[in-house]
Amino acid sequence: MSLFYSEVTREWIRKIYTLQNINNNFQLTKSSFLSLFLVVLCFLTPLMDHVAPLFTARIIAAVQLLFIFFYMFAYREIVAFKQFQTLRNVWYVFLLWLVFFMFSYFHVLVNGLQNQHAFMATQRYLFVIIHLIFLFVIVSFFQKVKCELTRYLSAIPISILVIVATFIAVIANSPNIQELDFISRPPFGTNIRYIGYTCTVGALISCYWLLKSKVNSLHFAIILMIGFINVTFLFWLGGRTAIGAVVVSLVIYVAFTFQSLQKKRIMLLLLILVIALLSAELLSVFSWNGLSRVSDKFAFVGNDINSLDQFSSGRIAIWQLALNAFIESPWLGLGPEGYYFIPDRTFGLHPHNIIIQFLVEWGIISTLAFLSLMIYIAFLATKFIWQNRRDLSDSFSVSFLTVLGLTVHSLTDGTYYHAQPLFYLNIGYSCLICSMQKNKDKAP
Repeated sequence: MSLFYSEVTREWIRKIYTLQNINNNFQLTKSSFLSLFLVVLCFLTPLMDHVAPLFTARIIAAVQLLFIFFYMFAYREIVAFKQFQTLRNVWYVFLLWLVFFMFSYFHVLVNGLQNQHAFMATQRYLFVIIHLIFLFVIVSFFQKVKCELTRYLSAIPISILVIVATFIAVIANSPNIQELDFISRPPFGTNIRYIGYTCTVGALISCYWLLKSKVNSLHFAIILMIGFINVTFLFWLGGRTAIGAVVVSLVIYVAFTFQSLQKKRIMLLLLILVIALLSAELLSVFSWNGLSRVSDKFAFVGNDINSLDQFSSGRIAIWQLALNAFIESPWLGLGPEGYYFIPDRTFGLHPHNIIIQFLVEWGIISTLAFLSLMIYIAFLATKFIWQNRRDLSDSFSVSFLTVLGLTVHSLTDGTYYHAQPLFYLNIGYSCLICSMQKNKDKAP
């Protein structure tokens, strides 16, 4: 009898062990599927800008919700809050921002403002909430996967190749194309400057791989080609803020990690930048391409405010307008999409400055809270770089350059407003948080 029970026990142990193996394999399948899905999203997101920014925001919100659904279905959780140990000291600040962000939104509804404003504010409010949930889910997911996190953002320079090929085909087959039509309705964009957001990320990641990749000659030649095309396209687009953001971000990164970089690679990168700049000028077909637009803008620079406003493409005027509107409602701002409904607004969906954008939409308390979160993350990242400057991981470096580049860009544009750069920022911030957390977990 005891022999019989012993055999039964062994059989049940074998079955349990087999089921456990099946479950482990399923876990790998789940993470592999979500990882592949996210890579595809990172590749396709630069190609999703069509018709109008609002439609782009809806498309990206839909794919983010789809990823959130897949994650919840796979792991039976919404967010793994225990994964946020690195940022456990900032939850009160985050909740302060969230509360006043909600008050700003409800302020629009309670005051019975224009129906169109209430409708657009509701959409903007929902988009921001979806981006936040997506950020938390991505952080939770990255802590579960074992793969290198660089694969996600590194899909963006490949997308740039598709955009460049399409631009070449359209221009080559449309000899009578009007440059004003092209600047306002380019392929894969509702405005030529919106493509600059993606180019900022693509150029920075390409330049990083030129500096740090450790591959054979053939693979490095491919990386060199991709980097050259990305940087040339950035210069060809002629966006001064995008070019400035890339240059500033590269200078900061190289300054921090100079001792760990090969000097030959730094010289190669400088050579690529110069050749790309000259190539962009040679390939210019419109007045707003390359160096021509930059030199034309410098011709406006003078000592008076009007010349500076012309040089800034009207930014100084809209900054003054937006700040005057903020002063009228400093605590709660004008609510989501508040800038768009300023009566004297001249152009743009946003005030082309991250701080002024937050002040106008959220008010001073939410703005200070959110900026405090950004400064805290910047402090952690800077400290992490200094402590690990000789051995920074690829995932941290790529995500650091992405967040830094888009944040510098946001000082004169809308990278914290439009859906595409916000998607890249979500991935970038998530990689930053997880890279620092994983390094902390490995520490003795």
